[in-house]
Amino acid sequence: MATRFVFVFKGLSHMVRFTYIAPVVFFFSTGVIAADSTDVCNSSDSNPIIGYIEIDVGDIFDTEKAKENNWLFRTANALHINTKESVIRKDLLFKEKQKFSPRLVSESERRLRSRKYLNRVKIETTDNCDGTVDVHVKAREVWTFKPTVSFSRAGSNNNTSIGIEDTNFMGLGKSLSLSRSSDADRSYTVFEYYDPNTGFLNSSLQLNYSSNSDGYDHGIAWQKPFESLESKWSAGVSLDRYEELNYLYDAGEQVDRYLRASREFDIFYGWRVHLSDESVHRVMVGSTSVDHGFSSDVDTLDNSIVPEHNEFFYPWVEYQYLQESYIQTSNFRQINRIEDINLGWNFRLRVGYTSSELDVLDGMYAIESEVSKSQPITDNSMIVLNSKIEGFYGDEGLTNFKNTQNLALHWQNFESGQFFINYTESKIVNPLNHEYLTLGGDEGLRGFPSNYQTGDHSRLFNIEQRFYGHKELLSLFYLGGAVFFDGGHAWGGAPVEQTQEGWLRDVGFGLRLSNTRLGGRLDGGHNVIHFDVAFPLDADRDVDMMQFLVKVKSSF
Repeated sequence: MATRFVFVFKGLSHMVRFTYIAPVVFFFSTGVIAADSTDVCNSSDSNPIIGYIEIDVGDIFDTEKAKENNWLFRTANALHINTKESVIRKDLLFKEKQKFSPRLVSESERRLRSRKYLNRVKIETTDNCDGTVDVHVKAREVWTFKPTVSFSRAGSNNNTSIGIEDTNFMGLGKSLSLSRSSDADRSYTVFEYYDPNTGFLNSSLQLNYSSNSDGYDHGIAWQKPFESLESKWSAGVSLDRYEELNYLYDAGEQVDRYLRASREFDIFYGWRVHLSDESVHRVMVGSTSVDHGFSSDVDTLDNSIVPEHNEFFYPWVEYQYLQESYIQTSNFRQINRIEDINLGWNFRLRVGYTSSELDVLDGMYAIESEVSKSQPITDNSMIVLNSKIEGFYGDEGLTNFKNTQNLALHWQNFESGQFFINYTESKIVNPLNHEYLTLGGDEGLRGFPSNYQTGDHSRLFNIEQRFYGHKELLSLFYLGGAVFFDGGHAWGGAPVEQTQEGWLRDVGFGLRLSNTRLGGRLDGGHNVIHFDVAFPLDADRDVDMMQFLVKVKSSF
């Protein structure tokens, strides 16, 4: 079996390099569960309507269970502000007295499952055999007001973060967070607000305000998404302004720096072109405006490294194809949680035409394309295709053109284990603004400092044997573990000379904690705390031979 994996890896590596066909992710399924459970009777009505919608959201802890019936858990239930029923109803894609649609029921269940303030979401239906169907929405609350702490160390780099957040403020489904963080480049205080459904056109609103030691970051984004396969239109607008110091690295050490001030503005509108039972075709139009200004800093050593100011604008058109074929599984990216995996194709292609005072960008085609596909190959494994290209093309060839593909394997090699392989290969052609590729501790090489190698090509290879605990400890979390190997290499053009060349490798082990009673992440995922110890095999004398990392991530 190991030989087979090496063969697939090599074959795909060459295929990716020469044909730009995307990353593949191999995934294991621990069982398929129906998205909804509908009682069937002999009613002759083929077009039933929705009768009654019942919403039942239980407390964080079920005090009817002896192990959860204690003063601490009862106090948590009493102090927690429950989610308003109106918040949940806003997320349902159907209403009472409307025509019943199994697809909208399944999509609503997935939507609610992505909300940070709910757990164990399930929607069931009952056919009343009189032309009506009742819908029962079941879920449990989670504790959403909590402190946030994160720490990691690799080489001389320390990353720390401490803060507080509420992902269901006053039970309204809105998120507020305030944090203070620092890394090798800067320290920053960040305030964030996010509303996943404002109640206006099912739209979302996100605000962020960051005060940094080297500048600031202010952003706002509003979007009315395609919340369903049946949605007829989408629109959005976003603005981000930031100022920061950019650093150039060698072996994880800062060797020079310059100041960057940027403004990015996007606006779009999209509509559904064609809908079938399992797929949809969409078209979007929009425009993007970008202004990057650069200047030397008082500590800049070489003024020649400061990039040229570039400002450009381009209108664009995008085609999207989405095919839905969802299954439910667990122990894929999370620990003992229901996860929705789409087995259908997802493709998009965006083309724009640039206008800029900078000759290298004026009259170029701005191109973005991405494709993904998941496909089971056995009862306990799955492949996923995912590839992305983005950049500019014109008479002079490619500029700032990045091509990335990823290959991974998730294979349930025994009941409580998963064998995981990840391979990522990237290439950037004629990068602007020193946007080269880097590898290090924050880029998948856990035994090394961040930005340890820089180049215009990179490869990353990770192998893990994962272990999943099935018992909920203290009624609060699930425990997992992993032993791992990382290998990677960044090479080619770089803005400063690189002293560390060749492949880098590390080995290590770690624990994973997945909470079961706390709110999730902004992206709808759930936090998994990583405690890792990594040992670099190819480090120079300045890198500690044992790295200790504590990080909060969105997956195992």
